[in-house]
Amino acid sequence: MSLRLRLKYKMNSIRHFTSSFYLPSWMTGTAMRVMLSLVVVVLGAAYVMETNTLATSGYEIHSLEQRISFLHSELQRLHTTVAEAQSMASIQKRLPEIQMVAVTDIIYLKLNNEVAVAK
Repeated sequence: MSLRLRLKYKMNSIRHFTSSFYLPSWMTGTAMRVMLSLVVVVLGAAYVMETNTLATSGYEIHSLEQRISFLHSELQRLHTTVAEAQSMASIQKRLPEIQMVAVTDIIYLKLNNEVAVAK
């Protein structure tokens, strides 16, 4: 059998199936069409509302990620400032301002086999 005849036979078979297929009247009536239309409208509205909610959540997440990035850079800046303030050069520079004096002679005391430092 040629391909053309097989295709023609299959198409006739499909046509026969669809023409012999019977649906009850309650499935093809006006009430069913109205109900299906309402279902489509309700599901469409729910889809739009859910999409809007997800878009809003995405915007909030993006805003929080930007805030986190800003806070990380601020933390790095503060770490740098703390390291500069703790450097020996910075401490030596601030000594006159805070009126501290350098220790000239240190006396070591020994108490119960522990070494303590005192002036």
